Order: sequence, then C-alpha cells, then structure tokens
Amino acid sequence: MALMLPLSWYGDYRVNGWYSNPGDVYLLDGQYEYCNVGQDRKVLFIAFERHRMTREIASLSRRTHDELPKGHNKLKVGLVTAEKLSKIADRAFLNATPFDQSGRRFAMNRIVESAFFAQIADWMLSLDLLSKSTHVLDKAAFKSVRLARDAITRISPDELTISTLCRVAGVGRSQLHDSFVDIFGESPWQYVLKRRLTSVREHLLDVESPPRSVKDTALMHGFLSGGHFAKEYQKMFRELPSETLKKTLADKS
Repeated sequence: MALMLPLSWYGDYRVNGWYSNPGDVYLLDGQYEYCNVGQDRKVLFIAFERHRMTREIASLSRRTHDELPKGHNKLKVGLVTAEKLSKIADRAFLNATPFDQSGRRFAMNRIVESAFFAQIADWMLSLDLLSKSTHVLDKAAFKSVRLARDAITRISPDELTISTLCRVAGVGRSQLHDSFVDIFGESPWQYVLKRRLTSVREHLLDVESPPRSVKDTALMHGFLSGGHFAKEYQKMFRELPSETLKKTLADKS
C-alpha cells in the first residue's frame, strides 16, 4: 500500500477521477492500479507493506485492528494533518543516506526505518480512515481505463489507435471516451498526448543519460511534426523542449 500526498500542481490534478484539493491524501492499495493526471505535479509517495503497517498500528494502540481499508481511498485530512505527514517524511530523509550518486535514492538504517514506520502509524491512528474517506475499488470506468492504459504502454506510438484501445478495453468509442472523461477529465487521445509529452520530458531531464537531441526524442515518442510537438510541450510545461534539454546538459557538465 502507499500514502500519496500531492504537494503542488499546475491546473487540475486528479486521482482515480477525484479532483485534488490542498489537504487531500490518498491511501492506495497495491493490488489495484491507480490513475492520476496533472501538470507539473509534485507528490510525496510513501509505500509500505500492509501487514507491517497493521502490526505497527496495533502495537501503538494496544488493541487489535482489522486490515487497512482495501481499494483506493481519498482522505480529506486538511492542511494541518497533511503537513504533519510531510514533516514526518522530511525528518526521515534528513536521517537517511544517499543510495546513489544522483542523490535521488536514499537508504535508511533499521533504527531510522522503524521510527519512520511508527510515526506513520501514529499519524494514521489520528484519522478515522473509514469515515473520512471516499472509496473506490474497481468500477467499470476504472477497469476500462486501466486496460486501455496497459495497451498504451505496450503498443508503439506509430501503431496506436483509438480502435485498438477500444478493442483491448472491450468497449465502444463513446464508452471509452466517457470512461476517460470520468477518470481523467479528458478524452483518450488527450490523455495519450499528455502521457507522451510527460515521457519526453522525463527523457530530456535524464542527467545521467541525456538524449542526443530533442528531435530524436520527439520522433521516438510518435511526434512527427516538430512544430506541433514544441507547441504542445510548451503549453504543458511552460518552456520549450530545447530549454529543458539545455538545463539538463548544464547540470550534467
């Protein structure tokens, strides 16, 4: 399972069709894939084993607890409570050591890790998870979107069509469109465009192995028109792709 706290985002940020507001935290079930979309989003993501967290909560409360809620849950905990979760993670990172040279991965010793889990469990005990959450497990729209998303990941950009997505998801065009609007607030093709743009940006931001050129990266992701690609990229990320790559190369040097 995981706790996900949106920290900042541009425009609308949606998780499983829910609009995010400041002070929202998501309890995500690892058995079920979740769907999120938003521009320039930054999130705090804390993953943990369900049985271990249940054990921690039971130990702190000194009473037997049922398993944590299954499925995905949106917790409207408020800014103050959400900020407490962020501060717990901040303290844990301060006591962690870099795992690689990039400084993006950290390792905790057992003492720090145990304290971290105990603090997260204590934070969760302060909430009434079932009464303060909105729950979704696997409604029809979510299932159709998940199947289509899997196909988008597998199928090469030059072979991907809406008809293919409909066939994989087992629904018609209008139903697939409505499902994507329900979950993401946009059409399937708008979602594909944003996903490709996000993937391009991830490649352009790769300091350890930056691409040779913006053009090569765009073509690899199915963008045949350089002008259209640059326009859509700038609209989404508020800078040209060439500016992104320039910054990455400067960081590498």
